[in-house]
Amino acid sequence: MKKYVLLLALLAALAAGYAETVDGYVVLHNNDTLYGVLKTRAPLFSKTSKLNTIELTDSAGNVAVYTPKDIKAYGYSDKSGQRIFRSKPTTRDTLLFLELFAGGPNASVYQYDKSVGTGMSSTGVMMSATEIFYTFERKDGAFVFLENFDGLVKIREKLLAFYGSSPQLREFIDHRFTARRHIQKDIKAVVAEVNK
Repeated sequence: MKKYVLLLALLAALAAGYAETVDGYVVLHNNDTLYGVLKTRAPLFSKTSKLNTIELTDSAGNVAVYTPKDIKAYGYSDKSGQRIFRSKPTTRDTLLFLELFAGGPNASVYQYDKSVGTGMSSTGVMMSATEIFYTFERKDGAFVFLENFDGLVKIREKLLAFYGSSPQLREFIDHRFTARRHIQKDIKAVVAEVNK
């Protein structure tokens, strides 16, 4: 009996641990903004914690559940700053809540990450890998999708084709993505350059 009670307590703690509750807002499709307490929800043990569903509890205690099809965006502030999640497509043509990584009037990029497994390294150290998916958006509403596991040449070529509308932008992008450790810095630089 003690084993069952302990197992039940452990499962309850794990289930509670995957939800985050913060003061925030949702933006409806008609651009109305509703404020309240947000609770993000995801499948247990998922690293894609803010992608599927959120709950908003308003000041009267009313609870509404939203999916990416229901709203444009949601956001909140935490110790890392302002966090904005927008309903955007992924490579699977499904809408998810993707976090704004860098943005402006002409270009934006959104991201989400997913654990792709754990394993033992050759030195006996337990390691895990996280794949980061990027959704790039142009001012005209077009999208291109990339992953951090894509080759540097592929990333550069796709962004040249997507954003390289001027010789200056083409040259700027062509000098980026030379080292894997700089991917995120290069992505931010390209989006900033497109937004000038």
